[in-house]
Amino acid sequence: MRQILPAAPHLPEARAARLFATAALAYLGLTLLTLTPLLPSFGSAIPGSAIAAVDGWQNVWHLWWAGRAALGGEDLFFTRLLYHPGGVPLHLQPINLSNGLLVLPVTVAWGPVAGYNTAVVLALTLSSLAGYALALRFTGHAGAAFVAGLIVGFSPFHLTRLWDGQLELLTLQWPAFYLLALLACVERPGWGRGLLAGMLLALTAYTSLYYTLYAAVLSALVLLLWLPYRQPWPAWARLAGALLVAAIAAIALLVPLLSGVVGAPVAYLSPDSGEAMLRSANLLDFLLPSYLHPLWGDAAWRTGSAWHPLTGDWNAAPGYSVLLLALLGVAGAWRAAWRWALLALACLALALGPQLQIGPWQTGIPGPYGLLGLLPGAALGRRPMLFAALLSLVLAVLAAFGLCWLLARCAPRWRPALLIAATLLIALEYAPPRWPLLPQPRHPAYEALAARAGAVLDIPPAAYKKVAPQQAQLLHGRPIVGGYLARMPLVPLVEEVPLFRALWYMEPGDLRLIGDEQEPLALLRAYGFGSVVVRWAELREDLRPAVAGLLATALPGLAPAYADAGLSVYHLPPASETRRSFALYGEGWYPEEADGDRRWRWMGREGELRLINAGMRPEAIELRLPLTSSGAGQTVTLLLDGRPTGRFTVAAQPAATSLVLRLLLPPGERRLTLRASNTVEETSPSSRALGLALEAPELHLLPAVDTLPEALWYQKNGA
Repeated sequence: MRQILPAAPHLPEARAARLFATAALAYLGLTLLTLTPLLPSFGSAIPGSAIAAVDGWQNVWHLWWAGRAALGGEDLFFTRLLYHPGGVPLHLQPINLSNGLLVLPVTVAWGPVAGYNTAVVLALTLSSLAGYALALRFTGHAGAAFVAGLIVGFSPFHLTRLWDGQLELLTLQWPAFYLLALLACVERPGWGRGLLAGMLLALTAYTSLYYTLYAAVLSALVLLLWLPYRQPWPAWARLAGALLVAAIAAIALLVPLLSGVVGAPVAYLSPDSGEAMLRSANLLDFLLPSYLHPLWGDAAWRTGSAWHPLTGDWNAAPGYSVLLLALLGVAGAWRAAWRWALLALACLALALGPQLQIGPWQTGIPGPYGLLGLLPGAALGRRPMLFAALLSLVLAVLAAFGLCWLLARCAPRWRPALLIAATLLIALEYAPPRWPLLPQPRHPAYEALAARAGAVLDIPPAAYKKVAPQQAQLLHGRPIVGGYLARMPLVPLVEEVPLFRALWYMEPGDLRLIGDEQEPLALLRAYGFGSVVVRWAELREDLRPAVAGLLATALPGLAPAYADAGLSVYHLPPASETRRSFALYGEGWYPEEADGDRRWRWMGREGELRLINAGMRPEAIELRLPLTSSGAGQTVTLLLDGRPTGRFTVAAQPAATSLVLRLLLPPGERRLTLRASNTVEETSPSSRALGLALEAPELHLLPAVDTLPEALWYQKNGA
């Protein structure tokens, strides 16, 4: 059988296979040793810091979604479980499809937490193995290659991805194996190697868009450095054919992903130099030890965080022993290592971002990273620091060259001791922290929600850095409003409907509802909500009274089905089969006023009413609008979706006029505008410009009809 990974020079296939198997088992053992505190809680907790308490659970959700979508035959790149009721596309989100499908059996059999931890184990093991394969191919020394694998898999930069719960960035094996396949394709062109390179690039893209962009940049650098320029035209043709196969294979496999990226919001694809500077490496970062180290990590953190006050992903420390070995490799094996040395310098320069920063000094010296903005879609790569991941691959190979140079100058009987010493020295510098564990919240109320229907409205909502609703969704599986994603879209329901805006922001305000006191409850049901979950323990003390008031308005007379000191769960009554249409006040209205039982609103020159059909079929409605003029009688223009529909007369005060509008309301929203003259209110210090007053408007459903003219209206004086 033809081998997938190239063997080391001068190694028989059987021995190369044994070496890879032995290395894989060794890296797996070291991974499990590193994660020892996690193993007893493998199915119930994830490792990581405060950032992982958000980003880690976001990635657990991604794996859960990938498994659910794959088994249910759903679109992997679109979910209706978030951003109810419309759902949200996931093409630009780090949804980890490669990991999700890889650990699918574990996720199904043991749950998404075990799936996440399995993906972590595989990422550390396979990333180490990829570093081993790279070094073995170019040095031919299994011992030096094993040390290189340790550098890739257990570097402080790599372990920081786990500390922060960023599984998609921890999964370094695919870009590493892609680099190996690309180099093999350049050195010995063939369609099989090209196909393998294209498949590995696609796997990289289905894991991380950041790594995809940086792998593309790495490809260009590799081709510049490794192309055999002095070769006959037939050799060039073979190479061009192999690279074309790689490109076609990658693009073909990425069609489902690219189809959504092309139509992505412009804001996601626009350059952001400020964020790029924030996420850039400082030159001195590479001379610091790891801030995860159990002995000197605190001192390193105090030093580096002064240069990076708003982010903690700057831990790029390669280690002093690795830097020394890499320098020895460049100096001692220059003829074999010069390309890797130039590649390391290029990755370092790109990691430094748009401008060079040296400790506390902003030099203003521009870096080559700024040129990336010229590439299509390159604005997605707003984290130059991530080039440190590629730098770790290159330094690992250079360190292997340096170790080989030392071994060649050492007596044979001392070579094992030298390898062991180098390994122990790197292990000392790379010593991991004792991993904090983040248990999965498993409230019985969440599991009970799984048996009910309808979406769940969470307070506080699933928003930026708020993952509790998605953690609960892992148990109940019902749609929710919003969701924490890496690239946050707007929440249409919140932007368009005042009731949901008030509940989302937890701020009492003008809900602008038309109808009786049960209207908010009916509106919730019309949009498909079945339950409301309030996490009192997550609310600030000053917000709790406002939320209690909002609940009294939105859920009138409804008692919680479950309540304890930290959580309340409300189940909404069944939705009416005949009520799906509502009217809301839009722009142009002043706050509600009252005199005893009378309640009204004044509008200015224009007042907008939003007519919403939250159902799936058109509904015939009748809208009654009792209107009073601000002074003398006046003529009012009626507009429907901005188009004039007619004119009517409102009598002078104190007489009232009712406008009765009958309309076949399609699913969605229509906007009704009243336009009139206005009078400045002289008795008010605000000097409001008043047009018409609307008192006690009503919306009624008419008997079902198949057709109705766009708008039938009439006026009734004296109403």
